[in-house]
Amino acid sequence: IPDSTDAGDHTITVSVTDELLTTDQTYVIKVTTEPKPPTVPVAVSIQPYPLPYVASKHPGIQFTEFPEGGELKIYNLLGELVFEAADLPADYLWEVENLSGKSINAGVYIFHIRAQVESTPITGKLLIVR
Repeated sequence: IPDSTDAGDHTITVSVTDELLTTDQTYVIKVTTEPKPPTVPVAVSIQPYPLPYVASKHPGIQFTEFPEGGELKIYNLLGELVFEAADLPADYLWEVENLSGKSINAGVYIFHIRAQVESTPITGKLLIVR
């Protein structure tokens, strides 16, 4: 098998030998390459804080090193969307409110961050204490 991944025709010859005879078979493999989609650098060090979030002590949960143009989605443990926002700045303070602007209940929530549709999402857990 050729080490090259260049586009074009590559010839491979396979020899098979048993007790009575040797057979050579030649194969031509056509390799085509397609351009890879551009990769989006995503900050992998996103750590929201403070965790756990205690409503009486903090104004919200801070997300730092947010990917440019990123979107944030927060779900409850039933998988229901609680909050979402897009085109966020690198440092974003979520005020721990739902889509209607009301404070969310105490509990465990899942955050989902994506720089854009093609990028790998970043997920994690949030603990809200009231």
